[in-house]
Formats: sequence, structure tokens, C-alpha cells
Amino acid sequence: MSYLAKAENYSKCKAYYEDDGAMTMSDPAGPTLMKGSEIFAWRRSHCMTIGAHVGGGNDKLKREAINDFTTFLRSAGF
Repeated sequence: MSYLAKAENYSKCKAYYEDDGAMTMSDPAGPTLMKGSEIFAWRRSHCMTIGAHVGGGNDKLKREAINDFTTFLRSAGF
């Protein structure tokens, strides 16, 4: 596992996602039914943090995941 000190982290931003891509923030003070750049601007200023852990697993799990994903893509015609 690695730590990316400058990564934008949106894990504290809880939202409900609509079929059309609009989001309603679960925070009662948050916006409702916003799209695209509007919602990301709100999230950056209200709930984004900096820094994130990425990665994990081991070599065997990574190989299995790649194999599973490759098998899925082939079965879907890619």
C-alpha cells in the first residue's frame, strides 16, 4: 500500500447519484440535484481532503484480478 500525499480524496463526500448523473449531497446543508462542475466545486470546498492510501493486496491477488478482468473483457467481445 502507498500513500499519495497530494491526492484529492472525496471519501467524506456522501451523495446520492441519479440515473442522469445528477447528485444530491446527503449533507442537509449540501446542494441538491447539481451536475458536473457545479457539484465538484461544492465538494472541493466542503468535503474534499488531501491525501489517500492506494494499492493493497499481494502479487497473487493482483494476478488473479487481472486474469478475471481479462476473462470478462474477452467474454464481452473486447
